[in-house]
Order: sequence, then structure tokens, then C-alpha cells
Amino acid sequence: MRYIEKHTLHACVLVSACVTDMGDENERKSGYYNREWNWELMKRNCPIIVQFGSEDDHLVDFESEQKVVFEKLGSIPYIFQDKNHFLSYQVDHSIVQAIQNDIIKKL
Repeated sequence: MRYIEKHTLHACVLVSACVTDMGDENERKSGYYNREWNWELMKRNCPIIVQFGSEDDHLVDFESEQKVVFEKLGSIPYIFQDKNHFLSYQVDHSIVQAIQNDIIKKL
């Protein structure tokens, strides 16, 4: 998300997006979360933002993190109840279909 604050893209995909360091010391030290997000600039720089989130994500809380990104960016939402943190080696055809429909067909 910091990348699209500074660079123009045709589209991007966010997965398990978060807005804070979630109390993780290493994330805090990275400096990634140490300033406000420029939501309007992100939306101008990237007109198509597809976002995948899962309500059962054990690493990134859905309500306090992922849902905030959905609301602030107005991204195209794909909300699941059972994908956890999307840590799978299996191809998920619903995700492939979403990318084809919301990004590839619009480029």
C-alpha cells in the first residue's frame, strides 16, 4: 500500500491487508506503519484495487485491520469466511476468476 502512495499502477491486488503493526515489534521497527495512510492518493494512483480478506484470518484481524482497508480504499471486496491467511499451495479458482473479471478484463 505504501508503494501505491508513490507510484501509478493500472491495478493491484491486496491480500490480508492491514493498517497497523498489530503490536508486532519487528513490524513496528520496519517503519512501514509509522505515518498516516494517504488513502486518496492511493485511489488516484491505482484505479483498480482488488482486495481479498478472510474473516477467519489468524494473523490479520478482519474487523480492525482488513475491513478498514476495504472501507478507506473502496476496493473491490472479496470476503471469505474460510481462507484464513490465504496460506495455501492449491490454486483457488474463485480467486483466479476474481482477478480475471476485475483486473484483466478491465485493462
